[in-house]
Amino acid sequence: MDAATAHSSPYLRRKPKHSRTIYLEFTMEMHGNFVRELERTGAKLNTLANFCSCEGKRLTISVLSSWKHGNVKRVRAATWERVMKTLTRLPDAKPRSGGKKRTVIEPPRKSKKPYRPWRDEYIEITPRMRRQIQHHFSRTDVGVSELMKISEYPPAGLKPELIRAWKNGQTQSAESRLFNFTLNLLRSLPDKAGRK
Repeated sequence: MDAATAHSSPYLRRKPKHSRTIYLEFTMEMHGNFVRELERTGAKLNTLANFCSCEGKRLTISVLSSWKHGNVKRVRAATWERVMKTLTRLPDAKPRSGGKKRTVIEPPRKSKKPYRPWRDEYIEITPRMRRQIQHHFSRTDVGVSELMKISEYPPAGLKPELIRAWKNGQTQSAESRLFNFTLNLLRSLPDKAGRK
């Protein structure tokens, strides 16, 4: 809140000349807004205090408790603005079993980026590629260990646990030369009905 905004606030008390801290008169309207936001979000005072303290000076639970119970005549303008800004950005709390509401307040996080292969020789294993691997294992009725024995000269780095991870969806990427070798080898095998 800048000085111009602060002086235009209907809650603002005259700032003492010797102090740089701006205070607001804690009115019934402010008290009601604070209590309603607490009820709407289900936010706990200790969690709210810890979160808001990260952005400025330390905020104690006793300060917020005095706001909640209306046992205060004035509040720091910057603190009030920071707390209310945090509360208004929180979603409505969803009821848990028993009807109580609970909101978890966490610092903003960066959105999760989609997977991108980090090296040119690595490829992303798409759902279609995974289905191909699974289809050929089912078609041939070959196990991973047996497949490794069939391959007379497997490429360096190809291991049974790696193939199992591709097959079972335990990894999102594969070295292109290893994945393509395995898939081509599976394709070359006959159906289980034609195997001896």
